[in-house]
Amino acid sequence: MPKGRRVRYSDIFDSDMVAYYQTHIVEFVEDIIFQNNAENYLSDQQKEFLLAIQNSDRVAAKSGKGIGKTASVTFATYWFLNCFPNSKIICTAPTFPTLKSALWPEMAMWLNKSIFKDIYEHTEKKLYAIENPKYWFAEPRTAKDQSSAQGVHATDLMVIMDEASGVREEIFEAYDTTLTGKNNKFILIGNPVRVSGPFYDAFNKYRKKWINLTFNAEESPFVKKEQIEYYAEKYGTHHDLYLVNIKGEFPSGSPDSFLKLSDVHDAVERYDEVQPRGEVEIGLDVARFGDDLTVLYWRHGYKVYPAKVLAKNSIPEAVQLVLDTVTEIRKITGFDRRIRVKVDDTGLGAGVTDILKLDREHNIEVVPCNNGGKGNDQYHNEISIMWGNFRDNLKFMGLPDDAHLIEELSSRRWQLSNSGKIQIEPKSEFKKEYKASPDRADALMLCFARKVNEDVIVKDFDPLDTTIIKKDLSYSGELKYANIYYAKDLTTSIIYTSWDGNRIYVYDEYVSKDPLIYIATNIHQHLPLEKISGNDVMFSLKGDDLSSKFRKFGLNIRENFFYNEISAIESLSNMISQKRIIIHNNCKKLIEQLSCWKIDKSKYEMESTYGLCYSLSYIVSDLKRQIEKNYVDNKFIPYSSQKEDSLKTLGEYSKKDYSWMLN
Repeated sequence: MPKGRRVRYSDIFDSDMVAYYQTHIVEFVEDIIFQNNAENYLSDQQKEFLLAIQNSDRVAAKSGKGIGKTASVTFATYWFLNCFPNSKIICTAPTFPTLKSALWPEMAMWLNKSIFKDIYEHTEKKLYAIENPKYWFAEPRTAKDQSSAQGVHATDLMVIMDEASGVREEIFEAYDTTLTGKNNKFILIGNPVRVSGPFYDAFNKYRKKWINLTFNAEESPFVKKEQIEYYAEKYGTHHDLYLVNIKGEFPSGSPDSFLKLSDVHDAVERYDEVQPRGEVEIGLDVARFGDDLTVLYWRHGYKVYPAKVLAKNSIPEAVQLVLDTVTEIRKITGFDRRIRVKVDDTGLGAGVTDILKLDREHNIEVVPCNNGGKGNDQYHNEISIMWGNFRDNLKFMGLPDDAHLIEELSSRRWQLSNSGKIQIEPKSEFKKEYKASPDRADALMLCFARKVNEDVIVKDFDPLDTTIIKKDLSYSGELKYANIYYAKDLTTSIIYTSWDGNRIYVYDEYVSKDPLIYIATNIHQHLPLEKISGNDVMFSLKGDDLSSKFRKFGLNIRENFFYNEISAIESLSNMISQKRIIIHNNCKKLIEQLSCWKIDKSKYEMESTYGLCYSLSYIVSDLKRQIEKNYVDNKFIPYSSQKEDSLKTLGEYSKKDYSWMLN
């Protein structure tokens, strides 16, 4: 070969080699790709798969995870390209990330290890032979619609459909009908996550047209035994996730429903046997449009009472349905504890939950639910979690004999998401298929949903409580205090309070990112104040901090060296529970922040969002210390070693028990 000339196909492959390897695909991989390196080898499952591709036009292979199917498809691609010059290969999948993160990197890796690496160019969008890039290539295409099958024609053509279980019928048909050439091959691979569709049909309805292969991860040398044991211990060997991800089998049960019809009928027949005991809960699915129904179910323990249904109702009518039902429940059962009402909070349901939360007469707890909300490590979203919980407990339930309910429960379909999680069919898809909305089933799922309100830091704060009053509170206490809380994003929150020795009265608030002069002006408008404190970011040893800048405006800001966040928030929560913090109703931002002060955010995010809450906690902390020391400290505490001495002094006072005064 002349120096500097590009390597050509004929420099590596002659006609005898090509003829031999066309019927010896395993040897091609070992000789040409592995180059007989003992470190690389094919499993028996991979050999079976490759030989099926060599000898057949239609191969459908379902498998557990990790058995090497992506590598096998890569080997088959290079075998086809090199043994059938000027061939085309289309690699498709439901989403491009499937190709980009798995198959396409695998193709690049093995190309670089092979003896034919110099005759191909691998890019993000195409792998092609440099001699004839227009007609000799492998190309990734996302199977989003039928147009992805356009231009798929050639004498030597192979279509590889990865994650084939997620490909829709019309897209599958678009590819299938183009494969009419002499040497055309159609390869389906993937985890069997769905019990319907073309991939499922290839193993069932049309199995005679396909070579069917199933690869069990238990039999693969590439799958760690620890992974198999993990699935077995977590789910059991008969669980659908074990069947799909390990055994490579389709999920058990009916391909058309998540619940077995026989199990639903068993629950109906058990109705008279199930005794009402335990908690009472209500599930409400609010109609969104058209012919959908608003449906309410209530249960006493595992006994479910007949549905209450409204058609074409308004939001107030749905609210009244709940309240009337609560009254009826108490009359029938004598249940006097709080009744939890779970409402689908999307669409019109949000209006229902907002109104129900204002009710103070019926002793209810309103729990907003979101069918499309976050899932967990087993279920794709919130509605799927609900169905999973319902199925787990169905064997204990007594259900009313309702033909519509039985139909909806036994007809709701499911699938496994691309991440291998159980996903219940969306209501819109169910309605499209059955021409009716599964309102009864969804209401019943809400009734049994293991959903509670998110934890809030101040659990007993009630925005409608009588401790929030309109009268002027600035003269309610003898001592006036203010606290300035600076967040890291420079949001300033200030709380103005007075203290009568027993209660804290919050009479004003201030939140801004204004320049210092405007903040100082706001504070001056509230003078005189017994004490103005600030959080730690306002102080430093250099003398150029925020507290020093406030002194230029005649304001002496004190640092609370003894502030402990956990202790202060606990004291704040206790005082609110005991109605010892009175808030003027004009302090709307504080009321809003206290109502939703969540614990599920990082401290940095919470600082600006809940700055008024933190500011109030500083005041509570300061007053608690003064009660414990039994005096009002108006003295300036220096920023020197005396801070350490002061901490020692606090340690001495902490030995005394003054907790009854604030707890």
